[in-house]
Amino acid sequence: MNSVLLANDPDRLSVILPAIDKRRFRETVADFGDPALDIPRFDCVVPFTLDDYAHLRRRRDRHRLNCLMPQTALIEILDDKYRCNRLLTALGFDGHIPAMDERVTAWPIIYKKKQDSTGRHSFLCFCEADLRVLETSTLPEEYFKQQYVAGNVEYATHMLAIGGRVIYHSTVKYCFGAKYYVKGERCPAPPPEFCDCPCYGQLSAIIDRLSYTGTCCFNYKMVAEGMRLFEINPRFGHSLGFDINRYLTAYLDALAGAAPDTRSLTTRVA
Repeated sequence: MNSVLLANDPDRLSVILPAIDKRRFRETVADFGDPALDIPRFDCVVPFTLDDYAHLRRRRDRHRLNCLMPQTALIEILDDKYRCNRLLTALGFDGHIPAMDERVTAWPIIYKKKQDSTGRHSFLCFCEADLRVLETSTLPEEYFKQQYVAGNVEYATHMLAIGGRVIYHSTVKYCFGAKYYVKGERCPAPPPEFCDCPCYGQLSAIIDRLSYTGTCCFNYKMVAEGMRLFEINPRFGHSLGFDINRYLTAYLDALAGAAPDTRSLTTRVA
């Protein structure tokens, strides 16, 4: 049985704890900011948030932790949706990024805060008047404009990687009742449905170019021309908790140096 240390995040734990296989994993939940916590004794350490990363990196014993984390500089870029899009554009992935700023040529658009979570500060604008109202009530330098991608199906693909090599992935889709919405606080997501990743090649190529290590979550829609990427969250996404056992198995295998099994959940079940 493997010992697993989970960060104390009630929202994610509400999904993970009922699903975790207690015959295979002995889980402990703790505050990663506790300096008395003996973290190196755990076989696997799973941070959930950017604050968890910061706590772990401040520890003197951080080099002895069984944990996969992204580089701090990359976290800072990906956590800023505007900087993330600019980086991906510079790396040649601009065809997957909805147009931004002066390249936006049609309504509706989405007015996004550069650093945001759960869609709290992202707003749909159907005309110039909608945008002007928002611009007068916000700090424009903290926001950017982006072409809105219509459609009622949105995807989240979770990946775990080491040095740009994907060692685990799973994908869920959300089927909304409308094609115009902002998923999050004002429009809660419907129950996720596991599915095969419709654009694994493109997403794994991004992971490779970023030389990414750790867990991340891609949010996107599919259109006739292919994937349209909204963000890369450099952390453990909520719906990943539904596949916690396969994720932990891949995580432990990676730490032990085993070869990865990158088949999707639905492919494995089939």
